[in-house]
Amino acid sequence: MSELKLCGVIFCALSLIVVFKSFKAEYSLFIRIAMTIGVTIATLLIIQPVLSYVESLTSNLTINKYIPYLLKALGIAFIVQITADCCNDVGEGTLAERVCLFGKIQIVVISLPLIDALLSLTKDVIK
Repeated sequence: MSELKLCGVIFCALSLIVVFKSFKAEYSLFIRIAMTIGVTIATLLIIQPVLSYVESLTSNLTINKYIPYLLKALGIAFIVQITADCCNDVGEGTLAERVCLFGKIQIVVISLPLIDALLSLTKDVIK
């Protein structure tokens, strides 16, 4: 889907949200959720060729074993941000902050092998 089509669909959804917000506020929430899911699916479809290209670039490099960790961290960041935005949309700012904290901790946990490799490399350079 091209960017213009996606933006057009989003503007139509925004118009519906504004209209329904004054009549039936609960419908606007469902439209928001549907659009969030739709944009996420469109993003995942767009990012697939990028992931294949990154994999082909790094297939001969020694950092190839660390690429999955980076991609998992990126995926967690996207999912957590979308979830936090949904929480903020319904007025649950505190829950959104907790979701962000959970995501940050998950990224740190996933990044531990990278941190270990970086510290090992630093130790070798210092010697």
